[in-house]
Amino acid sequence: MYHSGASEQLLKLKNVMMSELSPRLDTSDASCDSAEERMDLFEASSYLYDALISPFESELRTNQTLQIYCHDVRLMSLPWSALTTTGATMPLFEKYKLSIIPPMCNITPCHAADKNTKIVHVDTLETKDEITGSYTVSNKMELLDIFGKEESIWISLDMKSENELQLADEKICVKTMFETCDFHTVLLVVLDSPHSAQIAHALVNAGVKCVIYPLWKLPKTAIRELVGNIEGNLETMDPIGAMQDAQLKQKNGKQFKDSSFWSAWISIVSY
Repeated sequence: MYHSGASEQLLKLKNVMMSELSPRLDTSDASCDSAEERMDLFEASSYLYDALISPFESELRTNQTLQIYCHDVRLMSLPWSALTTTGATMPLFEKYKLSIIPPMCNITPCHAADKNTKIVHVDTLETKDEITGSYTVSNKMELLDIFGKEESIWISLDMKSENELQLADEKICVKTMFETCDFHTVLLVVLDSPHSAQIAHALVNAGVKCVIYPLWKLPKTAIRELVGNIEGNLETMDPIGAMQDAQLKQKNGKQFKDSSFWSAWISIVSY
């Protein structure tokens, strides 16, 4: 696939943000040059903001839903929430309700949410956590069955890579996992693995209205707090608004106020 020089520059700036916000993240495949290494987080963020948001910001209203279509799948890993420009007092997620639309996504109408706002937790034999867990799955069929029962789901998966899911002794190719599935009754899925991009894209293409996932590894306590806040908001908010409010609570709180926590999350939609 051909990528323009402008796209390549955006990706270099993205790599700066990723390495600054998540020093534990493996960015060995990122192309870095000396100019990139000299740039700090705020500079990279400002350049990206001015290139991607500023040109049309005069047409936007504060707190509106801002849907961003990523023509290059590599920009899906940009920490959009943390983008800030020179002189701004708020990061991008605080100004707008952010939702990201992947390339080639099948857009479908959004159904109304049910009154039951519970987010059920699903873990695997590899990720089982005795503190949480409504379901524990060991194979693909058990996991798929849950999508027919529940509307809002939080899934802890053992992702060996973006392309491969481990369920007990079963290794599953993510790209083909949901090819024949119809999940249009599922409103929200929260994934908590840092290698969840491919499975998130597969879920929205199968009809899930909103999928939220982190760009890098986060502490379980931070994840639990965010999911709990999202669940508490769903009765009165759509998933994107619930996510924004949950991020704001972490940013304005004490334990997880550092941007490396709340900026890790991406919300992608199919509507």
